[in-house]
Amino acid sequence: MFLFAFGLLPSSVWRNRFSPEKRQFELLVVQENGLTLEKSADHLRKNYEIVLAAVRENGLALRFADIQLQNHHDIAFVAVQENGLALKYAATRLHGDYEIVLAAIRENGLALEYAASFLQGNPDIVLPAIQQNQLALEFADECF
Repeated sequence: MFLFAFGLLPSSVWRNRFSPEKRQFELLVVQENGLTLEKSADHLRKNYEIVLAAVRENGLALRFADIQLQNHHDIAFVAVQENGLALKYAATRLHGDYEIVLAAIRENGLALEYAASFLQGNPDIVLPAIQQNQLALEFADECF
């Protein structure tokens, strides 16, 4: 991201990684394409506002967030609402969170694959997953 070379950002702003202008620019970038979080600096992957904007645009950007934000309920919830398969990148403890898993399977029934095993046997989770995508039955507990 050497946009200062094209006159979009002065080089003095670009060199100061904590400048408000650079942060605002990074925010605009992830709002356009959340997956650009992959190439972002570590301090941006730890920034709640930047990561939230990234997962709003593309839930799979959760993969590139700092581990603490992958463990954050609100960030994970927004991510799975945008793309249910983002559940794969949420912290393991959130794979057993009823609210997060329900949001994930409503968006994509195949997210059932990443749900905790006790939820893969819960009819309140499995039935909406199968309604969303019949192939989700493959990931349900064998009692289904």
